[in-house]
Amino acid sequence: IHIIFYPSAGYIERPQLIRAKVPIVKFRDKVSCVEFDLNVNNIVGIRNTFLLRTYAYLENRVRPLVLVIKKWASHHEINDASRGTLSSYSLVLMVLHYLQSKYCGVFPNF
Repeated sequence: IHIIFYPSAGYIERPQLIRAKVPIVKFRDKVSCVEFDLNVNNIVGIRNTFLLRTYAYLENRVRPLVLVIKKWASHHEINDASRGTLSSYSLVLMVLHYLQSKYCGVFPNF
């Protein structure tokens, strides 16, 4: 994986392998400090990604809102599932839940 991303080495810090039920390689962009995960052969992960992408496509405010919430959670050190706090995916689901709530109503509540 490191060889594939080596051309971007000036922008991406050295990848870190997380051993879990589904192995994950964590990356962090040096410029924006945005972290992202890569996993392979995880059908559920692919479906989840498609779901999140669809929500972001339907409402252009979703992605910026999620990024702000994730930055806030990182600042308060509550965005690291390996340390017993919330995962990034959990935060995204909470944002989507709020956007579906009767108080906000951005998305329909299926």
